[in-house]
Amino acid sequence: MDANEELRKTIEGVKEKQAQRDAEAAEQKRKAQQATPEAAMIEEFVRATLPAVVDEMLPQVSKMYGQLVATASGAPANQFHGSHHDWHYTFSVRQVEAVVDSCERRLEIQIGGKPYRVNAPFDRDAAIRLFNTVVERGLSG
Repeated sequence: MDANEELRKTIEGVKEKQAQRDAEAAEQKRKAQQATPEAAMIEEFVRATLPAVVDEMLPQVSKMYGQLVATASGAPANQFHGSHHDWHYTFSVRQVEAVVDSCERRLEIQIGGKPYRVNAPFDRDAAIRLFNTVVERGLSG
């Protein structure tokens, strides 16, 4: 094989690798664009929707139950993680604590240490169901 043939093969190999990297980058960009609305819904759920429901309804637990019930909630917290913010929120009824974490399109919820699943849409109704589940487990346990 002569020097020109070797050079041609080297350049073709470089071009193929660059085309593959470009295609992979385009696919990642497409996936990120598709994920943005879902990630935004999950962030809004943890950052605003769920805390608003808890702030509204938590004071009512003792009144409706007819006796003092230990409850607690805090403000949502976030931490920058690469290209996005991770959100964290907790609240409890008696000894049962809900821990809610989001990371882009992933939403992880544990109630009393056990996984809990919220199906989309991540809206006020989903937040109310989550809150009522914690109340039920907290008052039953």
